[in-house]
Amino acid sequence: MTRIMAVPRPAATQGASGLRPGPGRERLFPRGAGLEAIRAAAAEAVRTVVSREEVVAALRAYNAELGNPAGEELCDALADPDALVIVAGQQPGVFAGPMLVFSKAVQAAGLARRVAENRRGPVVPIFWNHSEDHDVDEAAVFFDFRSGSVARKRAPLGSRRTALESLRVTEELVEFARSVLDKAGLEGADLMPVEGERYSLWTARVLETLLAGVPLLHAEPRILRPLLGPVLGGLVEATEALAAAALEGADRVRAEGHEVQVEVKNPSRLFWIGEDGSRRRLLYEKGAFLPLRGAFDRSLPLREAADLARAHPGHFSPDVLLRPVILQSLLPVAAHVCGPGESAYFAQLPPLFERAGRPLPAVVSRPRVTVLGPREERMMAESGLDPILLVSDPPRAFAAAAAAGSEIPGRTRHHLLEWIRPRGRSQERVLGPLVLLREHDPRATGRLLSGIDPLAAEEFLVVP
Repeated sequence: MTRIMAVPRPAATQGASGLRPGPGRERLFPRGAGLEAIRAAAAEAVRTVVSREEVVAALRAYNAELGNPAGEELCDALADPDALVIVAGQQPGVFAGPMLVFSKAVQAAGLARRVAENRRGPVVPIFWNHSEDHDVDEAAVFFDFRSGSVARKRAPLGSRRTALESLRVTEELVEFARSVLDKAGLEGADLMPVEGERYSLWTARVLETLLAGVPLLHAEPRILRPLLGPVLGGLVEATEALAAAALEGADRVRAEGHEVQVEVKNPSRLFWIGEDGSRRRLLYEKGAFLPLRGAFDRSLPLREAADLARAHPGHFSPDVLLRPVILQSLLPVAAHVCGPGESAYFAQLPPLFERAGRPLPAVVSRPRVTVLGPREERMMAESGLDPILLVSDPPRAFAAAAAAGSEIPGRTRHHLLEWIRPRGRSQERVLGPLVLLREHDPRATGRLLSGIDPLAAEEFLVVP
């Protein structure tokens, strides 16, 4: 029987990786938090500007290619003019990434159920695969756990500056994935990449497989970008005003005593351009975008650049601050599921949403998850360690066990610390279901995480 236990955090660590709690944080999020914030956002969220019919058609085709059993029903729901969306997202990682990715997706599905209980229209959970990112080095990392220590591996993904959406599965990546599964004692073609398929599609398949039974609609920027010509053109034309709004958002965050997550020193932080996998930042100066080899050989005035974006939206993509604004143009998003870092940069966005004329969604903090394996549970019991205390405050846990007369070998101490806080980081940011649940069944990930209240922005210890 699965046990899920809340983990209290020492006061000193509250908000350490994002915005600190308190009145200042609350002022940065006009919508507030929780169900009431989502309901407040819902009234305006239904106002999208891109054809819903075209968006649904693109998502229907993509989810059919993915083999998503819930895709048809969720697309039918999204076609309803009164539909709302709860969105979570992450860039594609090896075997879909660490546990926080799965936790976000399950929370989006749980929130959609909760919001739907008290409204007439459907609420659709969408997982947004941030495959337009180009940080191949980060996406290629996979962490394993062997002999009491975390091992860092790098999947063969190719060029460092290539957009992840353009990467294809190679024979080398197939062999890498097979090696990981063999060492974990896992089988299943549903977890293996197929040579020639898109890397991002493989990661979406793994997410869908390990969250079996969790209804979720999957999306990628590349499948919807062709629909964004008018939206991108308008945003490019408003580059200077949007940059001013971004600076205003950053100033608001500083005024409340918080650190700014995304610095916008000039409009060059807003847009990228490229094709065939390359992405380069558009540099802006004195009313025009500067010449960019391979794109245009002279300075491009704003209006001309806007016309180019309208005609070729597939070549343009927004930087991190504009992505939620773009998403709000495509989908009736009532709430974003955010981790601490995402919440911190979202605090900068209200002026941008206002300037772009898009409704501001609610921001819902995700629960944090630590999984305890059977071997680790036995080691804690034999050492007289309190599992909750070990997760919340390891030094106190070891001190309490020692005070009670327990002698914990150095090897055991190292193993447990590496499992609970691999390389000094949160477990959910490093290790994924293939590692954490290898002695159970990684395909039960969705069932395990669904037991967590989607509105509880706390840390939980999960013991399968």
